This record gives sequence, structure tokens and C-alpha cells, in this order.
Amino acid sequence: MAKTPVGQRAVEARMWLNIFGRSLDFEGITNALGVRPSDCHRAGDLDPSRRPLPRDLWSLGSPLPRTEPLDAHIKWLFRALEPCFPVLRQLTERAEVRSFCGILAEGDRCGFRVSSEALRFFVELTIPMEISLIFTGYSDLGRVSSQTELPEEEPAGTPEPRHYDTESSVIFQILGGNLDLAGISKSLGLEPSATHRAGDVDQAGNPYGSDMWSLKVPSPKSDELDTHLRWLGTVLLPHADFLRSLGLRAELLIRCNFGTESDIGGVGISPEGLKVCTDLGIPLEFTTYLI
Repeated sequence: MAKTPVGQRAVEARMWLNIFGRSLDFEGITNALGVRPSDCHRAGDLDPSRRPLPRDLWSLGSPLPRTEPLDAHIKWLFRALEPCFPVLRQLTERAEVRSFCGILAEGDRCGFRVSSEALRFFVELTIPMEISLIFTGYSDLGRVSSQTELPEEEPAGTPEPRHYDTESSVIFQILGGNLDLAGISKSLGLEPSATHRAGDVDQAGNPYGSDMWSLKVPSPKSDELDTHLRWLGTVLLPHADFLRSLGLRAELLIRCNFGTESDIGGVGISPEGLKVCTDLGIPLEFTTYLI
């Protein structure tokens, strides 16, 4: 049963770039990337719970305060590693290169935005954006403390995870003043899911502050978030020139809603799913919640 929302902000964000493997050349990786790791360990080393770790890890994390938004953490890693992207792409042939975006949410709902510039990190490295979510206040084992730490990786020896139901939806919005709503539909060859004009009132009787043209992805809620974004890319990317031009005078936004039964879980988005954002310069606005 869904719980009553008690918060809508991400209280902590972290970001790591992790390289996993066997017999990793830590010194060679460090020299090739030109940056010291935040952490590294060998397979068989013990984690804080005295369990052996299953593989080698070379990890670089953003040093920014955890109160900084996720977008800022991703951009820090982008700046630090972009000159070495060719090296990292080569590493994927003999090691596993993965991202880890951690969000600690207060209550059972939170929202955060990631810019198209930050999303380029995953597209250019051709790795998924992996988001780990912890909702404080609830847990299968009891209350999760607000002091909970975001882990850098899945603990060793973790039992096979149980299946949790999730739901996803994605909405593309164009917001602005004096929008040619009919012209947008004609140019995209798409009928909107919803439109309104500035001054129209919502269901609560509050006036809208701008015009809006909106398209909701028709995929079922049971489909993965990545599936929704890939579909959106297939219908929007053929009209890239029109949308980039429209973006100079209106706000283009992709809203991603992700619900999960698990208060310690996550979601992944492929580089292909993110290309609709990076190619068109559109940010992703996430709302994540417990169901």
C-alpha cells in the first residue's frame, strides 16, 4: 500500500565511476586517467561487515558535499575524466566500467533534475546511468535512519534480491508563452496528450502560468523507464532541428516518474535511452516514490 508523501527533496546525492575486474592494474589505471582513486580494493578483502569482496574495484567519487545536487556531482566527474574517455572505453574490453548515482530521499518521495550536459557523461562513455535510491523512514527491516550511508556498490554476499514491483511513466512537455500549439502538432506529426493556455485553470482551480503542449509516452507503466525514453527518442529525434529551434524560445522538459515497492532499490537508463536528452538539449526531471 502506498504511504502518504512526507517529503519531496533529495537530502543527499553521491556519484562514483567504478571499474570492476580481476587482477586490475590499479597503478596503471591511475596513471592512464591522471587522477588518484577515492577507493580501491582487491577481491577477497573484507568489507565493513567482515564479508569478502567478490572482485577488484578502482573507484573515483565526486568530492562535492552530499548536499549538492546529483547534477553537480556528475559534472564534476565529467570534467575530471573527459580527457581520458578513450582510455575508459578501452578498459571496457577487459573490465566492467559502471556509474553509481546515489540518492538518499527524505520520506517516500523526492524529485531531482539532471541537465542534458551532465547526461552526456553516460552517452559519451556508452555506460548506463545507474541510480540507487534509499527512502529514509521506511524499510522492509524497519525504519531507515536519515543517517544512512549510500554504498558505493552492492555488498558482497548479498542474498538473491526479491522481486519488487515498479512503475514508470514519461511525459515530454513544451512550456512557453504564445505557443503555436497546432503548429507544434503539425511539425511533429503527433497529437498531444494534453494542452493548455496560460490562464486556464487546473483541477484545483489554480491558473496555469504558461502555455503547454504535452506528450505522454504510451508505453505501459510496467515497462522499464528506459523503454519509455527509447520510444520518445524514436518520435522526437527525427525532428531534432525543429525542436532545437523551438528550445530557443520555449522550455523543453522530459518528466520521468519512477515508483518502486522497495525503499532500497534503483533504476538504470541506457545511453540509447538518454540520447533524446543529449541530442536535443533537454533535461530530465525525476520524480521517484514508493508505491
